[in-house]
Amino acid sequence: MTGGRDLESIKTEEIISFLAELTIGREQNTKRSRYMTISAFFNLIINTIQPDMRNSCQSPAARNLSRKPKAHQWTIFDKDTIDEAIFRALHALNRLMLELMARGGMRISEVLGLKPADIDDRKFLLHEPKSGPGFLISFCYLATGFTHSNYFPQKRSFFNFYILHCKKELVE
Repeated sequence: MTGGRDLESIKTEEIISFLAELTIGREQNTKRSRYMTISAFFNLIINTIQPDMRNSCQSPAARNLSRKPKAHQWTIFDKDTIDEAIFRALHALNRLMLELMARGGMRISEVLGLKPADIDDRKFLLHEPKSGPGFLISFCYLATGFTHSNYFPQKRSFFNFYILHCKKELVE
């Protein structure tokens, strides 16, 4: 007996209405998590205190309310499609950025943050990656034969040089 009421007296409809009220406006993962927590609580009581008690969360209606969300399947492009997109880029800097992202596994923000000191042959040092530790090393083989010295004439970041290059192309 908890709070003046037996656990056995709690009906499935009450659990469903409680979960619905508790998770109004929440994502499906949250709804499922709350359902699993309540179900685990009932299972704990059944396994330790009252083995003959029925789990009110095990009804088909309660399970259906907290079903697993449908997983989104990302479209994965094959290597040939990626290569075609890279080589169709009109500007050399766009091609370089696409290659760094595709072959080095970098995000656009990581590519734009590159500086000449961060590049050592095929190693690229990422100072502020989106995930992972404070820095990360990315290895990349550029198929187009670019060298970083062609694109980083001074101690500028890739982003600054890219912006200057784009402005120059717009003027010409």
